[in-house]
Amino acid sequence: MANTLIIVKDPTVVIQTLDADGDPSGPSVDVSCDFQSIELTVDTPQTTVTTFCGTFQVPGDPEIGCDCTVAVNEDTSGRWSGLVGDSVEVSIKDRTTDTTARMFRSVIPINPALYGTDEPGEPRTVDFSLPVLSDVTVVTPS
Repeated sequence: MANTLIIVKDPTVVIQTLDADGDPSGPSVDVSCDFQSIELTVDTPQTTVTTFCGTFQVPGDPEIGCDCTVAVNEDTSGRWSGLVGDSVEVSIKDRTTDTTARMFRSVIPINPALYGTDEPGEPRTVDFSLPVLSDVTVVTPS
């Protein structure tokens, strides 16, 4: 039997504010309608070392990132303004029917509604990165 590909359909992104102890604090905010895309990235830096016997590479620690593209709409500012500067837990599901989510801790650096280009006839979008401050984990509700 072949492995089944993950086909993204109606993804969801939910952000939960955390208190000083890292526990959920306040209501979670569904920001799915703001996102055009969200991508968890992995980069493994490498150092090239040359010795008398040859050249080889030494891998470094993987660096995880989260790249986001938001399409600003009339509700974007209201959803994000209360999150700016807060420690949060980000939950990403590939489908609205998923029971598992990829989760990581982050800090919301900006309100995306305040940024982006103003080009006549085009939607205003903004690209930014969320810092990934924990391991990315797969969480299944119990």
